[in-house]
Formats: sequence, structure tokens, C-alpha cells
Amino acid sequence: MSERWLSITEVAKATGLKVSTIRYYDQQFEGLLGVKRAEGRKRLFPPEAVEKIKQIRHMLKDQGMSIRQVREVLGGGSLPGPVHEELAKLKAEVDELKEVLRRVLDLVERVLAVAARR
Repeated sequence: MSERWLSITEVAKATGLKVSTIRYYDQQFEGLLGVKRAEGRKRLFPPEAVEKIKQIRHMLKDQGMSIRQVREVLGGGSLPGPVHEELAKLKAEVDELKEVLRRVLDLVERVLAVAARR
């Protein structure tokens, strides 16, 4: 099965980030994104790089981590394997909770809208 490599423009669209930001992430996290070079030195990204880039952005912007901290988390750094596994489980749980909270908020907004019409 052959996987389709993505151009930097496709990755930008998939992540909602600027091409320049993706270039910066590629430079700062060299090797972690699995980028290869095509003809003319154009960057090609494996499909799984989209999620890694989103994760990097989340850690840098939303969690306030430094580049070094993100490298440690994603690259293994000083954290043992079981810690990474636990972090992945916790991230999945947090993502599930966020979705539940979005649904609850939507329900509350609908109830308030109905109550406001009365």
C-alpha cells in the first residue's frame, strides 16, 4: 500500500497554519515530522505529520511549552516510554472530555434560546 505524501501547501490547509510556520516547525523539529525532499528540494510530508504539527502547535501555543520542552516530549527526551504512553492516554481522555463539554454547551445554549423566546 503506497501512502500519499503531502505538499507543504496541503499541510498548511489541513492544519490551518501558515506555510512559513510549517517550515519553521520542520526546522525546529527536524526528523520528528518525517519530511523528505522532492525534486527542487520541495518538502513532502507523510500524512501523519499533519497530526504531529497540530500537536506541536497545541503544545507551543495553548500549553505554553518551549521548543525544548516540545522536543523532549515528542522526541523521547528524558521521559521514559511508559510516561509517553500515559500522556497519550490522558490526551485522548482530554479530547473526549472536550467533545462532551462542547455538546453540553450546545445543549445549554439551545435551552437558553428556548427560554428566551418564552
